[in-house]
Amino acid sequence: MKLSNDARTALISILVNVVFITLAIAAWSTWEHLFKEDYLRNKKMAEQQERAKRFAAARPELTPEQKAAFKKRMEEFRKMRQNEMALRESLITVLKKNNASAAKIAEAECDLTLAKMRMMRRRRSAGGASGAELVVRAFYAAKAAPAKVDMNSEESIRAAISDIQYKQQSRALRHFMQDDEFKHAAESWKKEQSDANLRALCEAEKNVPEPMPRKRMRK
Repeated sequence: MKLSNDARTALISILVNVVFITLAIAAWSTWEHLFKEDYLRNKKMAEQQERAKRFAAARPELTPEQKAAFKKRMEEFRKMRQNEMALRESLITVLKKNNASAAKIAEAECDLTLAKMRMMRRRRSAGGASGAELVVRAFYAAKAAPAKVDMNSEESIRAAISDIQYKQQSRALRHFMQDDEFKHAAESWKKEQSDANLRALCEAEKNVPEPMPRKRMRK
């Protein structure tokens, strides 16, 4: 069966359009799955750097007296933080020496770790969840949880409830755990609760892009 010139032209046009649409879909899928997340992350970092530059340019130059006063305040603040860390570490030592319960020791260790985190990173955006904090709190909640709950002990019951509550927050961690760097840092800190691993966890959290807002379903 021979096709007329018009039919052949129409068929070729259809095939070209099909190929074009297929390539467009493939390109969009590649962008969505391979490049979109990196693009959004780099865009956000560039915007933050630009805001920091504008803020630095608009900030007036401090006088020598103001610089000296600021330096003094920062030194006082640094000494207070060092004193706080020393006191928290001493509290853990005393609790262990006095054979305190696992729940009390875990609570003191958790408070010390969270205090260190405050020194290592800034808080996330207002109202945003902190994946690093959830990792730390869940770890120590599980550490404090009793193997068998003593229904006559308030501390035992509270520790068990806390463990359950943090296990239920696994959904909040899902977004962070999708990031390979954060997931690796979290697993490393769980294996060894060192300051280096904690710092790596905080740094990894900074690199996790904010979740995209959910689109509301139209009726």
